[in-house]
Amino acid sequence: MLSTEPETRGVVRSYDLQGLERERAFDEITRVAAFVCGTPIALINFIHSDRQWTKAGVGLELGDVPLSESVCACAIQQSDAFVVPNLREDRRFGHLSLVGGEPFLKFYAGVRLETAEGLGLGMLCVLDNKPRPAGLSAEQVEALNLLAKSVMSHLELRRASTKLAEREKRFRTILDAVPQKIWTARADGTHDYFNKRWYAFSDAQPVESHGDRWLDLIHQDDRVRVQARWRHSIATGEDYEIEYRLRHNSGEYRWMLARAQAIRSKNGKIERWLGTSTDIHKTKTVEQALAVREQHYSGLLEASAVVVWFAGPDGTVTHSKGWTELTGQTDQEYLGLGWLRAVHPEDQARVVPIWEAAQASGSFYQAEFRVKSRNGGHRWILASAVPIHDASGRLREWVGSIVDVHDRKLAEQQLYASKERLRLAIETTALGIWDVDLISGEREWSPEAKAIMGLPADAPLTRNTFLDRLHPDDRGQVEASFYAASSDASLTYEGTYRIIRADSGEERWVAATGRTLLGIDGRPSRKIGTIQDITAREHAKIILRASEERLRLALQASRMIAWEQDLRTNFITRSDNAIGLMGMGSAPLSDVLDRIHPEDRGLREPRPNASQTPYISTVLGSEWDAPDSSSPQISTTFPCGMHSRWGRSCVLRCPKSNGCASLPRWRCLCRLTPWHNRTRGLGAGERGAAAPARRKLCSVAPRSISPPLKQFVAFEACGSVQTFSTLMQPVRAREPGRRGRRCRSRFEGMC
Repeated sequence: MLSTEPETRGVVRSYDLQGLERERAFDEITRVAAFVCGTPIALINFIHSDRQWTKAGVGLELGDVPLSESVCACAIQQSDAFVVPNLREDRRFGHLSLVGGEPFLKFYAGVRLETAEGLGLGMLCVLDNKPRPAGLSAEQVEALNLLAKSVMSHLELRRASTKLAEREKRFRTILDAVPQKIWTARADGTHDYFNKRWYAFSDAQPVESHGDRWLDLIHQDDRVRVQARWRHSIATGEDYEIEYRLRHNSGEYRWMLARAQAIRSKNGKIERWLGTSTDIHKTKTVEQALAVREQHYSGLLEASAVVVWFAGPDGTVTHSKGWTELTGQTDQEYLGLGWLRAVHPEDQARVVPIWEAAQASGSFYQAEFRVKSRNGGHRWILASAVPIHDASGRLREWVGSIVDVHDRKLAEQQLYASKERLRLAIETTALGIWDVDLISGEREWSPEAKAIMGLPADAPLTRNTFLDRLHPDDRGQVEASFYAASSDASLTYEGTYRIIRADSGEERWVAATGRTLLGIDGRPSRKIGTIQDITAREHAKIILRASEERLRLALQASRMIAWEQDLRTNFITRSDNAIGLMGMGSAPLSDVLDRIHPEDRGLREPRPNASQTPYISTVLGSEWDAPDSSSPQISTTFPCGMHSRWGRSCVLRCPKSNGCASLPRWRCLCRLTPWHNRTRGLGAGERGAAAPARRKLCSVAPRSISPPLKQFVAFEACGSVQTFSTLMQPVRAREPGRRGRRCRSRFEGMC
């Protein structure tokens, strides 16, 4: 088999022939070959792929030679020694440049460099520039074969060393990659290797770790113990295992678990030790903490109200701590199954089967029930127990605890009652509730919420379920408020929107509220809110707005003013058209009084005390352009209600607030104090006394107002704020003593 064949190339590469530099050992072999054969030239040539190159030689430097110019390429095909007495006369080689030209080679003899697998790698050959018809003697051929074997032995040794070095490198690479501190030691216990994890942990250098110097890194309190245990393993060959504290690169000593095993030869002799050091500092710290907690737990049980009890494999109580303090039963009374006598009679039939089922299955036991309290009455407790088994798996005993959960049970009952009240309130008000988990994306709507939207009870809920049902004109507003995802958005929001029901396509009005809840990281984690159908309320608002608009138009068309006085603040609110008709809008009462003509202000009666029944004044007005005579005085009195207050009517002059102070306007003022609902509160005699006064006023009024008044004013009481409605309409009026001129009559409120 030749090294040029594809299936042999891997074997050739294992010898790394191309990477080998000239070596003294090979050069000495060629000198010996030339000496033994008596030739001036001896070469070690290797053949691979399409070329031949010289590894070592004496008498000739060839370098790389194409196979077409190589004698060895032909010789390697032979298994025995290949001898050509005269290359010049041999038709296979006479045309070669090394034969026909310098160095004019004439003689060639060579033997194969062959691997143990029979693969020919090259030739060990001797050459001469003179022909040698006798060739080589048998001894010379044998010497060449021995020298060829020496070449192969050297190559095999080099390959083995290379493989060993690669294996060592690979082994150490693996050891460095293992998340463990690994070390090795010679048979005598001398440490000679530590992996990178060791050096990274200890921050020590190899000179500080090899030999016995690694002991200096161990805590001084553990050093003697570790050294003694390591020497014992070296002497006996036993596995090495010990816990100790090793200095960390931070200066802290951390607990380590060191283990080592001996690597033995076939005859059982210890060759090396392979060991590991595991950082168990956390485990050790936990163990120490657990020991402390064990003490704390024991003390806590003694100091707390938790009852601890123990029972045998058959379920009978053998011992308890705290049961007597809880129930008042003595040890003799609760042992065995005597504890059942302290259980509430209504709970015994439920508790016993649960305890028996736990015993039968050997599983965890837990039950809530009431027990008789030491102070009387019964209290809720939570009893738990776990089975304890021995090493063989057999049930050894039960260990349990009892916790007083009476307060929690009462709170649960109160919470249940609150939930029931909430449920009834929601059902009564038809209020829907929605809830969105922003982390998991889970959504939940109450049945009322789905009913409002016209969705079936099993309808799937997504982010767009509500958006898809919104009126197109309201969708953008909802997305900007309810669907804002940033953490700096408003946490509470509400709005009124229109929806299109999914079942009927009907347009409905809903009021929606929401609140964003933040998680512990300050980011939104949940949204919850309500939705309510307010279609009837919105329709009522529309009707009210239409009614108000009709009233506004009526007041504007009839040049009438509607007003209202708050008797607590004396502020008068007027309709919007007051500015156009009076030159003033809503204002305090004092602003109105300032507009009365100075000569007429004394005609007003003093205002009653605030403690008396509230009153209100009205002005029945007729306007004249420029009166040139004294104003007519109409003075009359009549009883008004059960409090027998009196009223007076008179004509006052008030300047109109339009900048024309030279053209005063006249008002007919009638003050009534206090008022009642028309005259229904008057007795028969009072109504009779009031009738002449009203007839007198109405008989005088036609002088300036026509037609005659049939009803003056109607009052209504609304708490502390009194309102009234005027029954006057714009009419034609005339000034006393003058021909009739067009004017308008109206009521104006004053005090």
